[in-house]
Amino acid sequence: RINKINKSYFNISFIGRLEKENDPQLFLDISKLNKKSKNLKFNIFGDGSLKNDLKKKSINIKFWGWEKKEKIYKNTDITIITSPFNNFPYAALESNSYGIPVITASQGDVRMIIKNNFGGYVFNGRTKENYNEYLKRALKNYKRLSKNSLINVTKFDLKKSCYKIWRFLEVENTNIR
Repeated sequence: RINKINKSYFNISFIGRLEKENDPQLFLDISKLNKKSKNLKFNIFGDGSLKNDLKKKSINIKFWGWEKKEKIYKNTDITIITSPFNNFPYAALESNSYGIPVITASQGDVRMIIKNNFGGYVFNGRTKENYNEYLKRALKNYKRLSKNSLINVTKFDLKKSCYKIWRFLEVENTNIR
């Protein structure tokens, strides 16, 4: 994926349920700030109760609906997570596993997954202007961020993670008795 830097445009994606708690409206606002940019294409992968309303307001977003992971990440160069709070961010984990940088101002466990200025950007202040500033930074530093995202994924050890979960469950089970 890293060699995609030479393409003529970047795919910027929102991946998730189109519900109020994920704030897809903020993604729409970010896309509107970039409506004149010819090198940015905005995508929404997902579905939900806000889809029709967002489509009516959208001027430069392609709505894909739910697709297979391979298709989503083949058509994504940067993932933007707009939810105010994100505790187990599948989109962040999956994006990084494909070498895709993530930009977010969400609170919660997403801040433990995305290392700021390494595999993406984590910042405070969920405004469209802040997101847009970090989007510009991500574009400028895309090759490094993408490479680092893949490095971070190689550190994951399934056996170690399962062992930690098992130990946690054993301790919790002991405390319940």
